[in-house]
Amino acid sequence: VAVGPPGFSTGAVNFLSLVVADGTPYLAYSESQNDYSAVVMKYDGSRWVRVGLHPLSGASAYFLSLAVDNGTPYLAYSDGKHLFKTTVWKYNGGRWATVGRRDFSSGAAYFLSLAVDRGVPYLAFNGQHHGPEASRRAGTPRLPGGRPPRGRRR
Repeated sequence: VAVGPPGFSTGAVNFLSLVVADGTPYLAYSESQNDYSAVVMKYDGSRWVRVGLHPLSGASAYFLSLAVDNGTPYLAYSDGKHLFKTTVWKYNGGRWATVGRRDFSSGAAYFLSLAVDRGVPYLAFNGQHHGPEASRRAGTPRLPGGRPPRGRRR
């Protein structure tokens, strides 16, 4: 059974991430029509509608991962225009804003998995230099094993 009418994107899509929160489906993807920028949609019961203004990422969003916490969508992606470093965004009801620093991963990040608990984002990814990495409060880099780099607060 289809959820809404098919073909609601303006072009070909990649890196889909689907989340259902409190019965509402949300879908994130990168869209070819907008230079593969990130788009977030939600199903309003009869059709898919955009969440906030787009294009969200500017261009070249890869490995998208979407999470919704208490009705607030969060989106993580690797930025192809910035050496595949990772950025996390949060929708505050009126606009998208970055969570922490943009491009915060120490190197390229692939195959992202984002979770958010009580407003705290957690991001796991396959890092270019260390293999699997995880970050709490996205934007604060972590070393393997979860320790913050020296001189950084938790």
